[in-house]
Amino acid sequence: MQGVDENPNFLVITGFGKDSRNNLWVLNFGAVDRKNLSLMTPEGDWKHFDIPAESNLYIESHYNLAIDLYDTKWYSCSTTKIGLFYFNENKTYDDPSDDRSDFLTTSDGLNTNDIRDVGVDKRGDVWVATSLGVNTITNTSGISTSGSSGLDIRSVFTLRQQAVNTIAVDPLNQKWIGTNEGLLLVNSDGSRLLKTFTAQNSALLSNQIRSIAIDQNKGIVYVGTDEGLTSFETPYIKPVDTFEELFVYPNPFRLGSEGNLLTIDGLVQDTNIKILSISGELIAEFSSPGGRTAYWDGKDGNGDLVSTGVYLIVAYQSESNDVITGKVAVLRE
Repeated sequence: MQGVDENPNFLVITGFGKDSRNNLWVLNFGAVDRKNLSLMTPEGDWKHFDIPAESNLYIESHYNLAIDLYDTKWYSCSTTKIGLFYFNENKTYDDPSDDRSDFLTTSDGLNTNDIRDVGVDKRGDVWVATSLGVNTITNTSGISTSGSSGLDIRSVFTLRQQAVNTIAVDPLNQKWIGTNEGLLLVNSDGSRLLKTFTAQNSALLSNQIRSIAIDQNKGIVYVGTDEGLTSFETPYIKPVDTFEELFVYPNPFRLGSEGNLLTIDGLVQDTNIKILSISGELIAEFSSPGGRTAYWDGKDGNGDLVSTGVYLIVAYQSESNDVITGKVAVLRE
């Protein structure tokens, strides 16, 4: 890799990402040879790419590399050509004839060309954080063949006019949004604001959110601010691949305390759950939020607290034959 124009030995790397074939892609801040994207194969071989949309210009300030489910590389630029680039080499590293790339700006539907972050969610949609809110880009599957003509670029209404600095996606496909006025949690498509965290109502050290990282296996959200780092423990945990064992706690489960919940841990994605009496009567039925854990409030289908006794928990995945069971002792105070 080559460094900046003033000194090719001064190399600044601004992003990493892996594609579906486990290639490591590297984004260069500014390459004097115009090859701002490079990859290292799992075998350790390197390839370097000219991006057609960069028109063989020397461009600096490449940031925010993200790779979608179709191996398209997305990144922003803040000088010379200010906006959003994408590139897909079509899995042919030495044949540029089938490469696809383009440069997107406000004329294509972006809120502004001032891009702060780029992320890809669980459905493959691209989320673009800007100084004037968030854009989503869908229908990206055809880029490798048809280019940007079929892209659907929309603005997220709930985040309009927000100065958004960073975006992270949790295991339930919810979006954590870092702004200059605090931390926002929105649902999977951004249509509902679920929670707002500020320095006044939470452990945040500042409302100036600079970065967010999520430990998918533990449900911990790390939030970087201009005053330091804060972590939040959440119930949004990556589901297991297959059922192995249900962890049900607390057990016994004491009813009577306001807000007391039974945790059911060890679930696959989109698990359905039934609570049965020991004689097999259906007491309650619900679905997990989508992650590894679900919660029962100790109430039956009519909203009444259940009686003291032993209850069976049956968890199953509707699209497969996977079923797992557990037991809990309920004490009604």
